[in-house]
Amino acid sequence: GVQTCALPISMTPCPWPGVVDLATAPWRIDAFELWVVLNSRFFVCGDSGPYLLALLAGVPCVSVNTIRLGYNTIGSNDLYIVKRVFDRVHKRFLSIAEMFSDEFVHGRVDFNRFEWVDNTPEEIREAVEDMVDRLAAPSRPRTPEQRRHDELLSQIVPRLSASGRAQPSLLARRGGRGTLSPRFAARYFDSASADRLEHGHRMS
Repeated sequence: GVQTCALPISMTPCPWPGVVDLATAPWRIDAFELWVVLNSRFFVCGDSGPYLLALLAGVPCVSVNTIRLGYNTIGSNDLYIVKRVFDRVHKRFLSIAEMFSDEFVHGRVDFNRFEWVDNTPEEIREAVEDMVDRLAAPSRPRTPEQRRHDELLSQIVPRLSASGRAQPSLLARRGGRGTLSPRFAARYFDSASADRLEHGHRMS
């Protein structure tokens, strides 16, 4: 399939092998751009508007560097990976399960304590590979970590909507049918953290 590198025109063209930089190509026309969108196997995007284009085109999407839990996952084949959160007080990264905790979700956005860290190139590559595998076997069951993530997300969305007190960066999208990238979930979800939180323990 055709790969595109969607960069703003003001940016330097990307001369990567095998990549068509459609955004800065001098021969670019709207009709070809639309053709590329409609014939893509899947999109790779960040936490921004291009996801809506994938949704409108009916194309699966893997979203990277999101700051919203469960965001950009409306389609059943959609995957995402979230920015990791470093806790400066405890000098460690939070697990994904801990990012679902009431303490984190309903507390104020404390940029002095928490730092949102971009996904690494390896994490992004793995997420793209996971999407390729997902589309090759769409009936493959979700992993235990993905299912646990989905359960926590389904529980937290109604609470966020009802309370109106969630951090603005953690407003999950209602009705999403996608999930975390499986390798990202296996590495960072941490079911033990989920067990502790379900028994009322705070982050420590």
